[in-house]
Formats: sequence, C-alpha cells, structure tokens
Amino acid sequence: MKSLFLIPALLALTLLPGCRDEEGPMQPGIYETTVPGGATNRVIFNKDGTLAEMEDYKPKPIDEGKWWRKDGKLCLETQLLGGKLCFDEKPLPDGGFSLTAGDRVTEFRLLAR
Repeated sequence: MKSLFLIPALLALTLLPGCRDEEGPMQPGIYETTVPGGATNRVIFNKDGTLAEMEDYKPKPIDEGKWWRKDGKLCLETQLLGGKLCFDEKPLPDGGFSLTAGDRVTEFRLLAR
C-alpha cells in the first residue's frame, strides 16, 4: 500500500521547476553580478530550483524566487522581476554565464559551487 503514495510523490518531484534534466551554462552555485549603479551582488542558484539575491551588509536576501529552463532558455520568477521572464543564456570563460533579454546583457561570475 505504501507504494501507491510513493509514485505520486516521485512524479511531483520530477515536475518541480529547476529539477528537469535540461542543461545550460548556469549550474547551481553562488555567482557575483554587477547591478545598475555599479554595486556587486551575489546570486545563489540552488539545486532545488530556488534562488536568492544577496547585497553586502544585509543579512536577508533582497530578492528571492525560482529558476527553471524552458525551450533552451533560463527562466526566472522573482519578487523584483514581478513575473516570469526567460533569458538567452551563454557561457563565460571563467565558468560563469550571461543572460540576455533584448539588448540588456547581465553577466554572472562563478564564486563557488
């Protein structure tokens, strides 16, 4: 009888955003990015499909949300974005990646995995 409950649980895990087998340059880890105004923030992409953006000297994240891949793009949904946005994703030579939407490019430099 226990196996009847296990199958839906396993199916639900495979359907969670960020848990699919699609691959791209961004791998879960801690990245540094430069935000408008020149400050650098850290973005933590977790294996479970969640993310958090941290700013220096602030103990709590300034933004949180989810990430997943769809149709070869990296998609994000965060409080500050205010919706779901999907970006073209390209690798950088240092192990980081860039995200492009329209004419805006944002680079993420790998700090730790």
